[in-house]
Amino acid sequence: HSNFFYTWVLCFLGATAVGALVIAWVVDLARRPIVNRRALDHALTERSRKKPHMPKDGDTPRALWPITTNLTATEVCGPGIRLAFQFQVFIMVWALIVAISWYILAKNTDEELLKLGTYTAENARQNCIVVAFGYETQRRLMFVKTCYMVGIYLFSFAFSVGFSIRQLRLFQDTDQEQVTYKDFAARIYDMPIMQGSELCEEEIRKAVEEASGQKVIGVSICWDFKEHCDAVMEALEGDLDTRMQIRAQTTPMSPQAAQAAMATAAQEEEGGHEQCWAFSKIEEKVFGSEVKERLDSARGEGPHGSEASEEGPSIERMLHEMKSTTQAFVVFETETKRNLAVAKIMESEGLKL
Repeated sequence: HSNFFYTWVLCFLGATAVGALVIAWVVDLARRPIVNRRALDHALTERSRKKPHMPKDGDTPRALWPITTNLTATEVCGPGIRLAFQFQVFIMVWALIVAISWYILAKNTDEELLKLGTYTAENARQNCIVVAFGYETQRRLMFVKTCYMVGIYLFSFAFSVGFSIRQLRLFQDTDQEQVTYKDFAARIYDMPIMQGSELCEEEIRKAVEEASGQKVIGVSICWDFKEHCDAVMEALEGDLDTRMQIRAQTTPMSPQAAQAAMATAAQEEEGGHEQCWAFSKIEEKVFGSEVKERLDSARGEGPHGSEASEEGPSIERMLHEMKSTTQAFVVFETETKRNLAVAKIMESEGLKL
């Protein structure tokens, strides 16, 4: 048998043990009681909503795009996805052209171009013959291979430039045909740094309307919240949770849905088992203590929740101390008015704030 027989046996046993451990962990996860039904339902709903759906047709629900959809010709998730798949086709076509051209070159010059590097030797004498033959053949065909490489380089350069131009034109045509949010917005550059305690949006709105003569719908300033990123994201998530709870409480539920929810809750209370102590320790070591804290928070335990939010920094004070960046977005009523406003401000050498 092989000299590495016992090594392979140990590797196989180790892989089997790891696989059994993973399967046991997945089974343990599936058998645990659901302690955050509302969060789970919300996550599943958001996951379903984020799947690409076809345009709405009348009153029928929007269906998912079929798996046979040609993503190089059909715009499913914006022009970026369509251009990305066209790039994949471009790579495959380029590789096919290179392979076919090399085959044609070998058939019309010397078929040894297709065989070099594939010869095998059974003994030392044959190995010397193969090496000598390969060396002489490479020297004899070096000019052919050099010319081929130069030609492929020039072709690839021209092919890539032409494809890039086509991609740009396709994106521009798509942008002209579709109406998006950016068609109504203009970006302000190099504006002075502003303090959060000031009425910055109102000041910019008045300045733009006076300079352009067009009505401004809204202003969105790019704020520099890098130092307060965690606090801002926590506040946004808390606000979203609050809105979702209010929506769940105010949305009427049919009797059938209420009975299904009560049956599910009763089944969850009866079923399920406690988490395995060993898996609990492994999860805490692998994923960190944050996972355990979030699970405790979902069960109503731990420091998260209202107490943690009360101990956190004041959102109002943080917003007042925050400073803006040098950029902002201004939204107009129509694309035409946006273009007129931008042209007039550019003629007057910019916007004065």
